[in-house]
Amino acid sequence: MIRKTLLFLLLASSLLASVVAGRWEGAITKTAAEYLDRVIEAAEKERAQVLVFELDTPGGLVSVTREMVTAMASASMPVVVYITPDGAQATSAGAVITLAADIAAMNPVSNIGAASVVSMQQEMDETMQKKASEDMMALVRTLAERHDRNISAAEVMVSEAKSYTAREAQRAGLVEILAKDRTALLEALRGMEVIKHDQHHVIESVAPVHLVETNLVEEILALITNPNLAYLLLMIGFYGLIIEFYNPGSLLPALVGLIALSLGLYGLGLMGASWLGIALLFMGALMFALEVFTPTFGILSAAGAATMLAGSFVLFDPTSPFGGVALETILFTVAISAVIMGGIAYFGLAAQRRRIAYGKEATLGRVAEVTRRLDPKGKVSFDGEIWNAQSTESEPIEVGEEVEILKEEGLWLTVGRSQRSSAGAVRAGESPEAAVPAG
Repeated sequence: MIRKTLLFLLLASSLLASVVAGRWEGAITKTAAEYLDRVIEAAEKERAQVLVFELDTPGGLVSVTREMVTAMASASMPVVVYITPDGAQATSAGAVITLAADIAAMNPVSNIGAASVVSMQQEMDETMQKKASEDMMALVRTLAERHDRNISAAEVMVSEAKSYTAREAQRAGLVEILAKDRTALLEALRGMEVIKHDQHHVIESVAPVHLVETNLVEEILALITNPNLAYLLLMIGFYGLIIEFYNPGSLLPALVGLIALSLGLYGLGLMGASWLGIALLFMGALMFALEVFTPTFGILSAAGAATMLAGSFVLFDPTSPFGGVALETILFTVAISAVIMGGIAYFGLAAQRRRIAYGKEATLGRVAEVTRRLDPKGKVSFDGEIWNAQSTESEPIEVGEEVEILKEEGLWLTVGRSQRSSAGAVRAGESPEAAVPAG
C-alpha cells in the first residue's frame, strides 16, 4: 500500500510543470496585471520551479506597473521576464517590469529602455514632472539594487529616456541572458541559482512547460486598448444611440450603440485618455444629430466636424506609450459622420416638405368638382369618388364649378369656392357666353 502511494505521488509530481509560462503582447494595462496574477496563481498551484513571463510592450500605466512589480516580488518561485520575439520591445513600463524580474532575458533582436514618465491626461508643470521622474528613478534604483544590476544604467533609462539593444543591455548589466527563443532560454536557465524570500532556489529541470494562454475576455480587453479601435467603438456607440433616438423602437441601433460605447469608454479609460477629448467628441456627434432635427443648412454640421477634430487630436498625449489615433482614422470618421448625418438631415427635410399623400391631411387644399349644387349642402367629385359636401360660401355653388377642400369629417367634406374657378365660374341662370370675360 505504501509503495502504491509513493508511486502515485511520484507520478502526480511528474505531471506538474517545472516551468509555467505566460506571454503578454501590448500595452501594460489593468488587464495585463490581472493576467500576470493568473499566471502566478497557476505556477503556485503547480509548484513550478520557475515562472517565465514573455513580454513585448511599448509601456503603459505607472500604477499598473507597480502592481505587477509587487505581484512578481510576492511569487514564491523565481520569475524570469523574457523580452521576445525578434523586434520586441520593453520600453517605459516594460523596462521597469523587466528590472523587477529575478532573472532578466532578452531576444538578441530586441530593445529595452525609454522609461521617462509622461502624463496622458494633462501637461505636467516642471515641479510635478520632476517629482514623477524622481519617484520612478527611486523605483528603478531599488529594483536594480535588489537584483544586483547596474543602477546607473537603469537610472538613465528614466532621466534621459535612454534605450539599449539586447547586447548593450547585457554589457551594461541590465539583463543576464540573451536567448533567441524559449528553448534556448530554458537551456540557459538550467542550473542557475536564485535567492528569493531568503530561500535558495536552483533551477534543475526545465520541462515540462505549461503555457497559460490569455482567455477570450483578456484578448478582447487587450484588443480595445488599441487607440484606433477604441476611438471607432466610441463613435459607433454615439451614432447607434443617435439613430435609435431618431427612429425609436428599432432597438438594434441602441443595443449595438450601448455595447460599442461601453467597450470604447472602457478601452479609453484603460489607456488614460483625456476626458476633455471624449467630451469634445460627444459634443461633435451631438451637433451632427441636432443638424438632423433642426436643419441649419450645414452650420451645425461644420461646427460638429470642427469640434470632433479637436477632440480627436487631444484624446491622447503625443508621448503616450499607447500612441494616438491615426490621422487617417480621424479624417475618415469625421468625413463619414458628416456625410451620413448630413444625408439624414437632407432627406428628413425633404420628407417634411413633401406633400402628404394619405390620410385626412392629404385631402386638405385639394380641388374637387361640384356634381350636385351646393346650397349649402350637395355633392362633389374628388379623386374619382363622390363625397357629401357642405359649402362655407354664402351663395350657392353650381354643378361643374371647382371647390377647395377645407376640412374632412367622416364622410363629409367642408369646401369653399376655388380661387382659380371663381373668375370664370358658370353660375345658375347665366349663359355660357355671359360667363366669358369681355375682351
